[in-house]
Amino acid sequence: MLLFLAAPHLNLNAYIPPQTLWRAAMLTLQRDRLFAVLQSVAPPERTAALVVMLLVVAIVSILVALAVWTDAAVAATVYLVTVSAFLAWCGSHDAARSMAYRSLLEANRRGSARDGHALDYLGLLQRERDYFRAVGNTEEAASSQREAATFARAHGFAQ
Repeated sequence: MLLFLAAPHLNLNAYIPPQTLWRAAMLTLQRDRLFAVLQSVAPPERTAALVVMLLVVAIVSILVALAVWTDAAVAATVYLVTVSAFLAWCGSHDAARSMAYRSLLEANRRGSARDGHALDYLGLLQRERDYFRAVGNTEEAASSQREAATFARAHGFAQ
């Protein structure tokens, strides 16, 4: 839910340190109107997105109450069943809409055929390095930097 709230203020393609995610979500709640986050949702789907947001809040509240009043294992089981059912429902309703994006997916595959995946992986390693630096884990940041440099040399990329 924090990612959804923080989306207007962050690049969601990068690794996001927890403190940055929290600050961005709080900024949305403080500075923006509470439901201005829905501006990134297409107008016909805004009502559905709002209902899903409220449903998520209700489910989390129920799970917290279950964990407090019963046992955490009961809450975890209810969570697992609920999320599994929701994901199965989403998967069963997505096939028709995904056909509209088939040409875009194919174009992206053709565009990444010439070392595109290697460049994606190198970028991933660099974002991982930046994330570890942001959270203060210099050892892991140095490890990611070494791995990125080794990978770049092996594939003939300038680092």
